[in-house]
Amino acid sequence: MSTAIAQDRALHGTSSSSLGLSISVAQIRCVALVVVLAAAGVTRAAGEGTNLVPPIIDAVEARATLGEIADGLRSVFGEYEETATV
Repeated sequence: MSTAIAQDRALHGTSSSSLGLSISVAQIRCVALVVVLAAAGVTRAAGEGTNLVPPIIDAVEARATLGEIADGLRSVFGEYEETATV
């Protein structure tokens, strides 16, 4: 790593990718917070028994993963377990 890149990272708190993009740590934290809050909105709506579609759309638009959304729903509703019949 060149000295100029190291100085830039130290000065601005950024990391550079192979594409030459710079993303600050603050930007990463902000995006992560938005995703967490959106996924929490799904969990809150599930717990309140309100319409789940709007908070799920908000979570998807905030780039929450399917796993993050499903974890919130699982925490409220649990998992389906099939009963064995013979």
